[in-house]
Amino acid sequence: VIQSDALEYLKHQSDSSWGVVTAFHLIEHLPFEVLLVFLAHIRRIVKPGGLLIIETPDPKNVHVGTHDFLLDPTHTRALPPPLVEFLLEENGWKDLHIMGLHPRVEAASERADSLLDELSALFWGYQDYAILATKE
Repeated sequence: VIQSDALEYLKHQSDSSWGVVTAFHLIEHLPFEVLLVFLAHIRRIVKPGGLLIIETPDPKNVHVGTHDFLLDPTHTRALPPPLVEFLLEENGWKDLHIMGLHPRVEAASERADSLLDELSALFWGYQDYAILATKE
């Protein structure tokens, strides 16, 4: 185990030396400018065919976006899935897969077929999401 600032640690890693990098509940703590540098360093150190796994709170869930996220004063900003997806695509990541995680109520995480189901998912659906991406 190494305790270090994540960005400083990444700066000292060799190019294309890692097979997988995970960032669980980290990116929401980074100022946006730092996040961009962080993602660039991860792209640099991951081997071709390597994997990036990110998990972060999903602000689409009303409880998360308006309350739960704000309980941690070290959070800098909530990052909606389309924004993180865009940042990764612009950074050259491929085969992105977004998956909802940790629904407040299991039934609410299923596909919304009606307005009522969609509203239910906003309140009781996924509290977090993960994005998996591959480096070509």
